[in-house]
Amino acid sequence: MLHGTVSKSGSIVIEPASGLVEHGKVSTIAPRLLPILAVVALLVTGCAPTPTPVATPTPIASLPGDETVILETPQPLLDMPCTDLLEITAINAVSQNPVSESDLPFTSLAVTQGASPATFSLMQQQGTWCEWNNGPPSYDERGWNDSYSVLTVAVLPEAAVAWQEYVAVYGDSSVQAPQCFSSTMVDGTPIANCWWSGLTDEGAWVDTRFDGMAVGGSEPETVARFSALLEGFTDELSATQTGSRWVPPVDTLPIPAGCGSVFTADDLASAFGRSASDVWQNSSGIGGTSFEFEVMRLTGSNSCSWGLPESVQEYGNSVQILRGGEWAWNLAGETVPSRGTTEPLVLEGLADTDSAWKSRTFDNGYEFVSVDLVVGRNWVSFSLSVDELAAYGADDTAMDRLAQTIVNRLRASA
Repeated sequence: MLHGTVSKSGSIVIEPASGLVEHGKVSTIAPRLLPILAVVALLVTGCAPTPTPVATPTPIASLPGDETVILETPQPLLDMPCTDLLEITAINAVSQNPVSESDLPFTSLAVTQGASPATFSLMQQQGTWCEWNNGPPSYDERGWNDSYSVLTVAVLPEAAVAWQEYVAVYGDSSVQAPQCFSSTMVDGTPIANCWWSGLTDEGAWVDTRFDGMAVGGSEPETVARFSALLEGFTDELSATQTGSRWVPPVDTLPIPAGCGSVFTADDLASAFGRSASDVWQNSSGIGGTSFEFEVMRLTGSNSCSWGLPESVQEYGNSVQILRGGEWAWNLAGETVPSRGTTEPLVLEGLADTDSAWKSRTFDNGYEFVSVDLVVGRNWVSFSLSVDELAAYGADDTAMDRLAQTIVNRLRASA
């Protein structure tokens, strides 16, 4: 079986590996389960309404060599079109259902769950996202739609430091062989879910998953099929070229990491009519890590959570920030359908290039109130369920007050 490093030629080094671990239907490697579920929860809380007209982002100059390269939005550092990464015939040869390439530069889950700053973290880091699926929604009334086949390949370039953060948490055991587990569709058809994560010799972190893969004659044969796909695209990775680094527009308002840059405990207490002693904040994450968490850590897109004693969410309520993320807000409005009603939020102190929106969306029977702010070319987003607001003894005007506080703090730092 394949083990978690890649040779200088781009091929995965083949080493003996330990036995496979069987997991539940939507689980992954055991130590990564909790962070991934948290990431899914974060994606649910975002929203992507039609954007208000804003000024064109300031072009950015990057100087990798003698020439200045203008990058208005982040572009993948790796010159690697998804069509060149893997042959569609090779994918469909091992897929339970015929798939085709997604035309989205980020996870297609955002179409059904809503986009948020975290959705665009990999793009902001100029990583590459490739996805092939068979079109049906990934969730149905029973939960995960077992007739859904999807292969995703995420690549974070220049990721040696981020990979060491991952290894520091889980040790050498984080370097896994490709793994697969089998389950059964409602009609009795067996299917397989496979995954692998590792660092190439070129310093790119590759994280890939294939749900709805056809089962081989045995579990080792299924793993061998998945491993063959891995060898194909890691060979392609070794031939890629590195592009120019993107930086935020020069007039982007700085937002330091952590909760204090957007609000304090006193601000939250005032917005929700509570005592500051009732409020807790966390700027260091919930523990553990994963590919998704390391990408968000690099961008600082999920650096703050908060709650009250009555919080329904175990890990609190996330405030997502994408520094210089005005481009992502605009792209979300162009590519991700609104999942509810959205209206402009009237706030004081907004500049001509700023905008504020308030949305009501429904997901899996729950209603959410979300606020999205574009302030100083940054995208700030936070959301609460109606149930959470009720538990706090508040209504959505508390969200308005919190939004005004964030605008005041950011504009005061200008």
